[in-house]
Amino acid sequence: MLPILAALPLLPIASAAYTHYSLGNLPHTSEEGQSGYNDCGTTDSQSSMCQTAHVNSVTDFCLWAPPEAKGGSAGTIGSTEEHEVAWCTAKGHGARLIPDGTIHSAHYLKTPHYTQVTGTGDFTKMNIQAGDEGGELDPHGATGLGNPIGSLVFANGEQIHEWTSFISDTEYCFRICHDASDAWLWCQHIYDIQGCHWNEPGNYDSGFDSCEGDSTEHPPGIYEVNGQLSTYHQEQGAAPTAHAAGKSSNCQAVATVGGNAAVAAPTTTQASSSAAQTSASSAQASSGASSGASASAASSAVSTGSASSAASSGSASSDSSSVSSSASASTNATSTISSTASMSTITMTSSLSSSSAASTTPASNNNAAAASTDNGSGAQRLFATVGASLAAVAGAIAVFA
Repeated sequence: MLPILAALPLLPIASAAYTHYSLGNLPHTSEEGQSGYNDCGTTDSQSSMCQTAHVNSVTDFCLWAPPEAKGGSAGTIGSTEEHEVAWCTAKGHGARLIPDGTIHSAHYLKTPHYTQVTGTGDFTKMNIQAGDEGGELDPHGATGLGNPIGSLVFANGEQIHEWTSFISDTEYCFRICHDASDAWLWCQHIYDIQGCHWNEPGNYDSGFDSCEGDSTEHPPGIYEVNGQLSTYHQEQGAAPTAHAAGKSSNCQAVATVGGNAAVAAPTTTQASSSAAQTSASSAQASSGASSGASASAASSAVSTGSASSAASSGSASSDSSSVSSSASASTNATSTISSTASMSTITMTSSLSSSSAASTTPASNNNAAAASTDNGSGAQRLFATVGASLAAVAGAIAVFA
């Protein structure tokens, strides 16, 4: 989809900035200010402070969650993101084991551009507050350090440098992008108030399986407008409709995940298989994070209809984002971008966007804490540093078009 990015100057520089570790030679810590450690060994413990996660298969993956339960705003994902630790479905990673009955569904999907695991569960068993709509974890936080600080991710022994994950009290998604010229585009870090279904379209229904599949048509936030590729930025207001999940095939079902860690979803648990299936009623049920914005068609509209967003108009990127299926995506009717959310054409440059310090506090979760601004991935910041111009990017897009 994006071979044109090979011509951009940022990628060799960004690649050179990556750390390179092997599982047999991990440092004790990898970033200053880290609260846990990376050389986790193989002895699991429910008090482990391991901050090395793995995404190996549908039966062997980890999620980020708080090391301890806290009440009030201090205990939300938005407040604890710098200190989360790895909770894993499989033994032997030196991490905490996801408790029995926590995982309700798990869907492992491998595509040409990314691999992801998505699903639902009861994550109050992992120190996440009931009602916490969650937030984003990624390797490029607002301070330039990871969230969690010092976090490392591996996939079947390979270090993953670009990844993004969301978790709430009932839903999770974890996407990894193997090293490639466009990896940072498919594992974006600037849409933290849009949640799982918008950032990582896929299967959130019941069941446990491993599939191969197609990537979404474009990376998160990139749309075709009037024949040109355009990038949406959160500060523009209501988000356009999430990309539809790609087709999947060769699915292999498994009975459980992590032994007894996975159970059938309770009848009260509902999750759509893609953002395109999220109902308008569930969006209305989101805890006040939806703007409910309705707009007339503009020249830059992606399609017709009405658009609602997890962010109120003009709100900015913050890591205390809503991640639940009801708040993570725009309504599933085809949608129009409001006049305040019009996307400027020629921008394949989410890397150059800046976020204000404002954050969205869901009405139903008055304890949700405002988090610091995420200024984009390290690769994206390097892009700005080398002084790449919008015109150069526009020219690359024109070649692609």
